[in-house]
Amino acid sequence: MGKKALIHIGTGKTGTTSIQQSLASQKRKMGGVGYPNIVGNAHHFLEVVYQDYSHLSRGHRSDYADEAARLKHAKVLHSKFLRRVRQNKRIIISSEFL
Repeated sequence: MGKKALIHIGTGKTGTTSIQQSLASQKRKMGGVGYPNIVGNAHHFLEVVYQDYSHLSRGHRSDYADEAARLKHAKVLHSKFLRRVRQNKRIIISSEFL
């Protein structure tokens, strides 16, 4: 059987941060459902991994000088994320930027 993912794409001001904080703090108690956060409680870093520089939100775009810098960091984030994803058959991903 393959992996299963529940993807939560919350909009601003709808309690998404509270959901993310709860998932991150309780991830060891979720019965084999992984919450593979790498940076903070949410999965906002996935925007950096899967969007090119010109399509990043202003907050993420300001973190990188150019596409080459984004790509270098994206490869590191992607590798860490995949290692965490492989630890569970079921995962939850949550971000307002997906």
